[in-house]
This record gives sequence, structure tokens and C-alpha cells, in this order.
Amino acid sequence: MSSAFLLQLPPSCSLNQYSLFVSKVRKYIHEAELTHSPAEYKKNKEQIIRYIITKAVEECIKEDILRDFFIEHRKEAIDVSTLEVTEEEYMQVVADENYERGVSQGISQGINAMVNVLRSMSVDDDTIVKRIMSEFNVSEEKAREYL
Repeated sequence: MSSAFLLQLPPSCSLNQYSLFVSKVRKYIHEAELTHSPAEYKKNKEQIIRYIITKAVEECIKEDILRDFFIEHRKEAIDVSTLEVTEEEYMQVVADENYERGVSQGISQGINAMVNVLRSMSVDDDTIVKRIMSEFNVSEEKAREYL
């Protein structure tokens, strides 16, 4: 969760209390991921997240964690937190996609470098293709694309 929610808190609220709220939300998200199928979780993610945050807010009120703030600003806190959690998950998906793209580019660069080195050693194309296939676990067709 980001600092947007934290900025709404009055100065009397401690970072420790906010951390307790965030840890409750994350715990419930983890439990929801375990109790829902991936398809069900993805399909109903926003409602599940809203339920989780509402549950965490109510629990915090009962446990006197940010109690006054949550009583006065319950709806806004739930709305902002829901948006932040779904935004955080979106950012993680983007980060994962970028990581995968980087790995793929790195592998391609490695294969191209290997082809250049083997060619400089006068290794024939069939042998290079076999090396690419064995080293990088790709099909013959894919390996030949690097020649």
C-alpha cells in the first residue's frame, strides 16, 4: 500500500498502527489467494479486496488500531485502500512482465553471442543449431532463427 493513504492519517496516528493495518490486509489477501481458485480470485478480485479491507478496518476498530480515524473516515479509507491494493497488484504484474521481457532479451543476446563465437571458430551451422537446442532448450526451428 502506498503513502497516499498514510498522508490522510492525522499526526496522532503512529506508523506502527498503520503497519498493523497493512499487515492485516496482506494476511487476508494471502488467505483469499489460498481459499479461492486463481480464476475465481482474478474474476472477483476487486470485490474480494474490498471485503478484505472492510474486514481489516472493522478488526482494527475493535482492536483500537486507528480506531478514531476509521470510524470517521471508514468509506474513504476502504475506497483508497482498495484502489491502492489493486494498483499495487497491477504494478507487480507490469514488473513481472518487464522482468520476463528482460530475461528473454538476455537469452537472445546470449544465443547471438554464442553463434558469433562458434562461427568465428568455423563451427558449421548444424552443430551450432544442436548447441543452441541443448544449451537453451529450444526447438530446432527456433534455434535456426538465430543463424
